[in-house]
Amino acid sequence: MSFEDPRGSLPPSAISIHPLTLQPSRRSFPSLPKPKAKQFRPRKPPCCDWIFSSASNIHVAVDKYWFKTFTPFDTYVLTVAGQKQISVRGIGSVDLKIRCKPNNHQSRVITLDNVLYVPGWVCNIFSDSYFIPDPEANEMFEHKWTHHGVCFTKRTNGKTKPWGYTEDFCGLDRLILSRKPHGRSLMLEDPDREEEFRAKELQRLAKEHEAEILSQQRVEEKQRYTVSTELLIPKNNSPGVLNPNLKSASPVSQSNISVRSKSENNLAKVMAQQVSAASLDLQQAGVRMSLNEISSNRAITMRNDDGARVSSLKASFTAKRGLLKDFLVAQPEKD
Repeated sequence: MSFEDPRGSLPPSAISIHPLTLQPSRRSFPSLPKPKAKQFRPRKPPCCDWIFSSASNIHVAVDKYWFKTFTPFDTYVLTVAGQKQISVRGIGSVDLKIRCKPNNHQSRVITLDNVLYVPGWVCNIFSDSYFIPDPEANEMFEHKWTHHGVCFTKRTNGKTKPWGYTEDFCGLDRLILSRKPHGRSLMLEDPDREEEFRAKELQRLAKEHEAEILSQQRVEEKQRYTVSTELLIPKNNSPGVLNPNLKSASPVSQSNISVRSKSENNLAKVMAQQVSAASLDLQQAGVRMSLNEISSNRAITMRNDDGARVSSLKASFTAKRGLLKDFLVAQPEKD
């Protein structure tokens, strides 16, 4: 059987196809994006306590979160107490933004070099090796101990400026950062920590809570003792006027009442309320008492034989006499 050409008698093609043209062009496909560097995200909040230590010759960080540069390697360090070996997982540099001085929002960034990554430690350590003087540098870092903590200063061309300070934390000196980070305090979570440090921290928190309660109680007391127009009516910042409807008290001249300030005016109102309540009790017991008798400490005239009740009311009035003496000056009773 003879083979027949399917093209028949068509002339040969004049276009030559090169084999390389059959391959897909690289320009026809867009370039794939490079994978981004994986960012380190801690599984748990980092330790936020940086403790200043004069017994350590190197800085220590508990979490990788703090490192700006990091080089992994394995070694160990020795503790001062007990010579215990603690494993080290790497080394790097750390940038810390700290507050310069108390009651001031000014801050600065310091760089700690050769910081060891020790995940098994209980806190971050800021060593005093940072203050070793550099003969080639024009600035010198110093620190001094005070009753508030440690104050860090920088001396440049004979001028000294503060650049950081610490606070007491569990009996140690904690570096004050510019912003309080959201982290954890391993020293408070450590069950082997000395019990007195835990007691001091709890005592400090209890005092703060007690101070908040006392301040709230003072505000409530000020709101409770409002101005009573029936007992004392101030007019145009003039001396106070007692209500003439009080039957138990004799008339008192307005010029003899001296209220020297707004705070004293409010105190006089409160005492007037107390005196009016006590005078009504005396009136029910059948006893007549006037304001001049309170100020001059004269005897009380009794009209009945209810001695026990009158004596207790008299003791109450005697206690209030010392408070009223500075505000109310009574005239002698007219016959």
